[in-house]
Amino acid sequence: MMTEASIILPCRDEERSIEKVITQALRAIKKSHLDAEIIVSDSSKDKSPSIAKRLNAKLVSHKKTGYGNACLEGIKAASG
Repeated sequence: MMTEASIILPCRDEERSIEKVITQALRAIKKSHLDAEIIVSDSSKDKSPSIAKRLNAKLVSHKKTGYGNACLEGIKAASG
């Protein structure tokens, strides 16, 4: 089955909130019966990447900072 949607979450040092956000996105995906992926576009220096990986989000790491760059990198990695 082809990925129908990609949810892109720009992230920088969000270890306090990323788990809740990903969990809510997973619930929405399940409820809508979509074949979807969650992409965390990340330039963090905290534990955000390991939390995202643990929750099976696709992690896109990059060194450039900024919300716009995080969105662009997430879009490049999206398959839905």
